[in-house]
Amino acid sequence: MHQLISSSGVCLVTMPDNMWSINGFSARLRRGLSITFSVDAEITGLDILEAFMKANVDPDHIASIQYGNLNRSWVVSFTDQQMKEFILEAGHIKIKEFLVFLGDADLKTVIVKIYEAPPEMPDTVVIGRLSHYGCVLSFRRDRGVATRILNGARTARMHLSKTIPSSVRIAGEAIGITNAGQPKTCRKCGDKGHLASGCKNPRCYNCESPGHRAADCDKQPLCGICLDSKHPMANCPFLLFSVNVSNVEEDANYADAVKADSVARVWKNISKEPVSSETCHPPADKNARSECASGQEKAGKTMVRTKAIKAKVKRKAAAVQAKAAQTKAVRIKAVKRRAVKKREMSE
Repeated sequence: MHQLISSSGVCLVTMPDNMWSINGFSARLRRGLSITFSVDAEITGLDILEAFMKANVDPDHIASIQYGNLNRSWVVSFTDQQMKEFILEAGHIKIKEFLVFLGDADLKTVIVKIYEAPPEMPDTVVIGRLSHYGCVLSFRRDRGVATRILNGARTARMHLSKTIPSSVRIAGEAIGITNAGQPKTCRKCGDKGHLASGCKNPRCYNCESPGHRAADCDKQPLCGICLDSKHPMANCPFLLFSVNVSNVEEDANYADAVKADSVARVWKNISKEPVSSETCHPPADKNARSECASGQEKAGKTMVRTKAIKAKVKRKAAAVQAKAAQTKAVRIKAVKRRAVKKREMSE
């Protein structure tokens, strides 16, 4: 950046050349210095600042901390892109007692919140639907602030390739989904320009389009989980191999174990089993069978990497717990010293 002095004596600062993404006649502001996240709890900017300092982020490198009321998410901006990439590499941060997923504010990585999913619905079924809109990088179930009991919400980190509707039906269950940058749509019909109150427009639960019902849909029947046309819902891999995501430790992050290039590899990590020919779509030719066999080999290698990562995360979690216990012991000693001093003064 360079400082310029205008003719009126005002100091101006030039911005980087890559600040804007220009495509033809349109332009989009790039947010190369910001990350975003959401927390289902009351926190302050000071809580966030302390959390980033514990994550070895110099407070001088934090340019701003702001809260967005529209999408109920926080945005933290840094003074340089290297610091942003450093914190995104961790994938998560602990704010107060909550493990929070971090997303790229430039919409390369977004935080997706899933609400009203039945507790009995396996995580893989939700991941199966999310995979229709992009690549799922990590997934977890959220817990209440005071009770530490599952509160029904689930959180995913994703690379989006298309817009997620604010309401969907997964296996016949109505589920709400929100993420940063998501356009407001009617929860009943899925159309833009109005809200659910008073809406009488029909909605197709086969192709998710507004304006008609599933019985009148001109598209072939789609899977009620992943919206794939190659199999019915009863044969969906995300249903046949239903499992839940589980962290190694409370402080561990599943993102470290499931970072992958495709949703298929995320599912392989979740299942913890090599993918067999039955788990792939039915191979129609030699190329398909070859790809399925290749998937088995890659799945085996993924398992090895996953075990190594989980072991590393477990060691890190143990170190964090040990440090927390040491800090707690120091605080208890300080409280006892103050109590003794206060008693001596009263005597």
